[in-house]
Amino acid sequence: MTPTVVRYPAAASLLHAAAGYEVSDRLRVRSLAGTVPRGRFQRRVRERFLAAAVQHKTGYLQVTLSCEGRQRQHYVHVLMREAFGEG
Repeated sequence: MTPTVVRYPAAASLLHAAAGYEVSDRLRVRSLAGTVPRGRFQRRVRERFLAAAVQHKTGYLQVTLSCEGRQRQHYVHVLMREAFGEG
């Protein structure tokens, strides 16, 4: 089985750039490698795909994104709409 190539357009990388996240056109969200503050220290994080969970009431995919120590739930389809500028 050949691996699927996921393309990240330039517009998608601008989404939540301060928080270090990218969205693909295939409903995948990934965090970028970098450092995040952890108390008095900096913690290194590596690039990885985030696990999307199904929201039980609506059935939409959700991911948890964090920025400046705050975690918030975001729908994946809304992140895609913001990143790619579709209707």
